[in-house]
Parts: sequence; C-alpha cells; structure tokens
Amino acid sequence: LLSDYDEETLLYYHQVGVRGLRFKATSLEKYDTLVAPRLNSTEFPRIAAFVKANDWHWGVQLASTARVKWAEILYILQNTTSPTTIDMFGRPDPLLGALEDNGTLAILNASRQPEPAGKIWVELGGPFRVDPRCTYSEPEAAFYTVCLPQDRVKVPRRGTGELRSLCCPPKTHNLLIELAEIYVDAVGEDFVIWGTDWPFISDVGVTIQALLDVMPLWVPNVTVREKILGLNPVRNGTVGVSPLFPLLDLPPALPSFFIAGAFFEARPDDALAFQLAVEEANDAIPMN
Repeated sequence: LLSDYDEETLLYYHQVGVRGLRFKATSLEKYDTLVAPRLNSTEFPRIAAFVKANDWHWGVQLASTARVKWAEILYILQNTTSPTTIDMFGRPDPLLGALEDNGTLAILNASRQPEPAGKIWVELGGPFRVDPRCTYSEPEAAFYTVCLPQDRVKVPRRGTGELRSLCCPPKTHNLLIELAEIYVDAVGEDFVIWGTDWPFISDVGVTIQALLDVMPLWVPNVTVREKILGLNPVRNGTVGVSPLFPLLDLPPALPSFFIAGAFFEARPDDALAFQLAVEEANDAIPMN
C-alpha cells in the first residue's frame, strides 16, 4: 500500500525549506502504480490544502512514454489552484515536431486556462532527459556511442564567442530552441525558470558551463534570459523563496545570492560559467 505524507512530516519539510511536491513517472507503468493512486487518494485533498495554505507548488516530470497522462495530471493539479512547474521542457519525444507531441499540446492547453486554475510554470533544463544524446558535453568527455559526429552542434562559448562542437543531435537542439520560444510565449517570460540536476548530474561529460553556453541559443533575449536564470524564482509570491541556483549577485536593493565557493574548488569550468552569468545578468538589470 502507498502511504502519503502526514501533517507532521509536511510541517517538518516546510521548516527545513521545502516549498513543493513533485510527481515523477519515468514510464506509463510507474504513473499508473505510483502517481495516479496518490492523485486519487482520499489524502490528496488534505495535502493539496497544505500546499495551498503554505504557498507551495507542484512539480511534474513525466517521461515521453507517459506523455498521454499530461492532460490528466495537469487538470487535477490546476484544480487545486496552486502553481505547477513543468520539468525539463515537459520531456517531449525528440523524434516529433514541437507541436506534434501530445504532452506538449496538453501543457500548452493547461497554460491557457484562466484563474482560478493554478498557474503553469516551465523549467528549461535537463536536455539529456529529453534525448540522452543531448548532453551538450564536449565529444572527448562523452561516450562515443551517444556523441557520433552527426549528433553534434556548434555552440559559442560564453565570454569569448569561440565556437565549439558539443554533443546534441541537431534535430533535438532545434526542437529545444523552438520549445523554449513556444513556452516563453505561452506562459509568459515571468513564469519560466532554468534548472539542472546539479550537483547530482550523473550524465557523463555534462557541465554547467556548456548548459549555460547554450542558453543564449534557447533564449536570445538577454533580459528574458536573465529573468529565467534567477530573478523569476525569487520574486515575492512566486514558486519558492530562493532561486533554483545561486546564479545571480543581485543589486543591493534585492536579496544577494553569491556563487558557492565549492564551485571554484571542485568544478573550475563551472565556476567560470557562473561568473560570466553573473556579469551578464547584472549588465541587464536596470540600476535605479
């Protein structure tokens, strides 16, 4: 039998900083056995009331094999009136066009629902969860079998503009660019966030440097990109009360978030990426 969080556990999580609950299904079978029973449980209204009362949000990650369930789960979660964050571009089928995937279409339909339906947020991140070949790793650092010469794209390095070849099939790369534009238009630039699995990235060769390098291709507008990289999740009354990543050293009038020193010791390449992101973001923020 599945058991859900009791009130004491939810309160404990709230005290330690948790601000949301996520439903994840890596297959249709797991959706039917792990997700659906919780959505239909007699406990769900109590948990939904806690989420609403404490300004939490829902998160959803469904693998492409479970995409037929997007409409169902979003209908249920939006009826709670709490916001829902869509993980990893909605994990569409990389072999389909942007508007051919029924999961993507269900997400877009949910984004059009008026209040009091819960607001839809979208996370741009985890391209390797959309297509395992799309790690944006350097070929030398990746498994050759998932980074064949035809499965690479040219991406400018942040700060220098130097082009380098990274692992991602051109079709998937173009799909992510198209989806980023579609989602920014659909949910609004104030409701898109960026995320990765850091610091638990297990995919070979993946670095934050490369994931940030590709962001200007996904989101060309620097002001919109700066919102996505950190300002959106720290706005009052939005998803969470701190950024998914301490990317931005914000102006003095706003809370400051600094790059963790651990980056410099463990991942110097990532530390450089963060420094460049901070400089770019600060250049885009009007200093009144």
